[in-house]
Amino acid sequence: MTLIRHDSLIVRLNLVLLALLIILFGGLFWGLSSGLEQRLTHTARASLHTTNQSVVDLLAAYRANLDRSASSLNAVWASNFSPDWDLHEGKLLNDGKIILDGNEQADRFTQITGSVATIFIREGQDFRRLATSLTKADGTRSTGTLLGDAHPARLGLLSGKPYVGVANLFGHDYMTVYRPIKNKQGEIVGSLFIGFDFSLGMADLKKKIAAIKLGESGYLLIIDAGKNLGKALVHPTMANKDLLKDPDAQSYIQTMLKQGEGQIVYSDKGEAREASFARLNDPNWLIVSTQSQKEVLADARWTHDLILIACIAGALLLSVSLHLALSRWLKQPLLIAIRHIERLANGDFSGHIPHARNDEIGDLLNAFEKMQEQLLKLFMDTKESADHLLRGAEQISSSSEQVSGGAKEQSEAAASMASAVQELTVSINLVANNARDAQLTSTESGRVSHEGGEVIQQTVAGIQAIASTVRIASDSVAELNEYSQQIAGIANVIKEIADQTNLLALNAAIEAARAGDTGRGFAVVADEVRKLAERTTASTFEIGKMIEKIQTGTSNAVQNMSQGVIEVEKGMVLANQAGDAIRKIREGSLKVMNVVMEISQALKTQTSMANSVAGNVDRIAQMSVENSRAVEESAHTAHSLRDLASRMDLAVAHFKLS
Repeated sequence: MTLIRHDSLIVRLNLVLLALLIILFGGLFWGLSSGLEQRLTHTARASLHTTNQSVVDLLAAYRANLDRSASSLNAVWASNFSPDWDLHEGKLLNDGKIILDGNEQADRFTQITGSVATIFIREGQDFRRLATSLTKADGTRSTGTLLGDAHPARLGLLSGKPYVGVANLFGHDYMTVYRPIKNKQGEIVGSLFIGFDFSLGMADLKKKIAAIKLGESGYLLIIDAGKNLGKALVHPTMANKDLLKDPDAQSYIQTMLKQGEGQIVYSDKGEAREASFARLNDPNWLIVSTQSQKEVLADARWTHDLILIACIAGALLLSVSLHLALSRWLKQPLLIAIRHIERLANGDFSGHIPHARNDEIGDLLNAFEKMQEQLLKLFMDTKESADHLLRGAEQISSSSEQVSGGAKEQSEAAASMASAVQELTVSINLVANNARDAQLTSTESGRVSHEGGEVIQQTVAGIQAIASTVRIASDSVAELNEYSQQIAGIANVIKEIADQTNLLALNAAIEAARAGDTGRGFAVVADEVRKLAERTTASTFEIGKMIEKIQTGTSNAVQNMSQGVIEVEKGMVLANQAGDAIRKIREGSLKVMNVVMEISQALKTQTSMANSVAGNVDRIAQMSVENSRAVEESAHTAHSLRDLASRMDLAVAHFKLS
């Protein structure tokens, strides 16, 4: 027979399982790829932001170090003087002495520290350099020059506040500290100044920042956000140029300068790029970290392709595995059973079904074996009875033929003597013969109905065994449903633990962020724990969906099993009804047999009366006539019985019983 048909159960099961696997792995691919792609993209952008923030922090730390150095130098410069200051008749006094020439002290301070120093005297709302080591652009000492209205330190000094910051003095950038000088009455009488040129250190720092590479296509920018707005202080190709005048860069540079901080996606000469930027307040710079968008998304796209390949391979592997398992566990034993049943249909009862199964398939094969044994026993008994019947019929036929010869001679001799009562005797004999035939038929009907009742009882027993097996299978499937519900509960507990772990990891990451650099390593660990918790949550969600499908399947299986039990019980009811009908037939045949016996008895009485009426007939002639008729009927019956036995033997011979 054909092993694979268009309506094959195995083919349909494989198609259903393949569809389920496609749906399952499709959902798994969509969930994993979208989630991981978003997370990896977020991680790449966060890395870009972290790099940019690190540069901002580096510059801020460098600036803070400059502030500390300047403040320390200013304290050293102030330690050269007494705290007793005063202003008298336009003269600045320290410890009661007029400062006439402080240039020598300023020069000595410059020689020792490398920083310039100045003593300012207040003049109205401005300050004049009384003594200084600072030189002008032409190389001459800047003594007598004013601080100037535009200087950022002037207003603060007038209000008694020191100034620490960058100042451009005679064409050079200095890190400066201006410290107000007060007299005993708290009035501002002047200022002490120190400053050092940090342009070389800043230039070296800019070179190091410019040398930083972000992957294959990324780099750092520093853009002036102050008075030289848009000037590229650090740029791989446009350093010291105004980016706001570049038509390719103008749009996104304006956006970043306006926002001050954030992340954007922009196009630079046809290439999509992503940038993270932040503003440094002092100096007023915009720090930008930029990288090709293709490179930023590279890991996410690689992961997307890898998950797609893994899902396709997993679906194919599971599909092949399920096909092989179904072929081994279901298809092969069913094919064996089908072939065996076909042999039974062809009359071959000599074989048996080889199997070592302890499941429902094994129970089905065992039921087939029992049915075959019962049928084999029935046919063997029938064959044996047919053989005995055939031999007996042949013996009766032979004897009847011998007796018939003698009876005919006696009948012919007595025919003339029994003509008067012959017609009556013949009629009575015919009725008696029919009564005997009816009696034999009733007896045979009772025997057959008895055997039919036994067969139906055996059928009921087989159906009861099948019903018991189906109930056991239904209980097993129901128990599987309970186990799947327990697994669903465990999966929910795992999900709750994963959610708690995610919250703890998030709190740990927040605490690590507050700890700064010392908590960075712990933040990485907390982030990995949070990722693991999220993956666990996603996995338990997928497990929950799979368990729901299993619960749905087991519920349907329980319903189908229950329906099967109902149908089997209906079959048992019908079989019992058939048994009752057979019993009623048997009872009816017994009643018929009793009636026939009564009729036969009545006919005997009539025969006796006829013999009394024909008493004058010679008893020998009468016996000859009766004997002749009886022998003829016996011979006819023997021939019929022999034909019946022959047909039964031929019918049984069609079956191969051993």
